[in-house]
Amino acid sequence: MTTWYFLNVESRRQRNYAYLFLGALLLTAISYATMGESLYSPLSLTVVVPGLYLTSFGAAYFKIAFIIIPLVFIAWTWRLYIHDGKIPLRSSVTFLITSLLSGFYLITRWEYGLEYQGIDHTIAMYGYNLLFWLALIFAYVWNRKKPTFFSSFLFHLIFFSWLSWVAFPWLGELI
Repeated sequence: MTTWYFLNVESRRQRNYAYLFLGALLLTAISYATMGESLYSPLSLTVVVPGLYLTSFGAAYFKIAFIIIPLVFIAWTWRLYIHDGKIPLRSSVTFLITSLLSGFYLITRWEYGLEYQGIDHTIAMYGYNLLFWLALIFAYVWNRKKPTFFSSFLFHLIFFSWLSWVAFPWLGELI
């Protein structure tokens, strides 16, 4: 019986690591998709600004900026797959602070968004952020009611997706 339990734990751990790497691949695609100039690729500052810094090493380095957030996701969530499934305090505090900063950013960039991107783009960015905030709150409440690996994973995947795609959209003059 002990052997079966041990195998079950190992297979669960392997499944969790598979989720981790699949999540990182999804985040890589989302981060890469933000590099355009449309409603579906809003030039997220969390990807574009590191890309601009990387151009000091050469223009080709701008395109590798999309792997930064997936790498942070792996580093941030690595230990979560060993624990009981609760969202850690550091993730809750980071979500709260990032949401407040994003809200402040969106409020202060409203005029620039209207002037440079237009009303449709600006409202779409605000709508995307609202949907992500609601999804994150839902995932957080779900995890608090019933802490499982999957609800914690979902919260972190949504959080890092939001962060890499639309948490801080480019609302101003284009580069």
